[in-house]
Amino acid sequence: MKFLLSKLGGDFSGDFSCFHFDVDLKNRWVWISDKTPRNLIEKIRVDFDREINGGSTLFSVA
Repeated sequence: MKFLLSKLGGDFSGDFSCFHFDVDLKNRWVWISDKTPRNLIEKIRVDFDREINGGSTLFSVA
């Protein structure tokens, strides 16, 4: 939530129900699901891997 709030700023209504993520517990990885609206993916994708997945080289949009 903290990450999303910092990236979306005041332009966001605060309804996080449109965000969807896929989680791989074994490999400790989180992807932004393609169920998330494209405009929101574009707002968070640049910093997502660095801040959520620790900077891995994989791109985390499913």
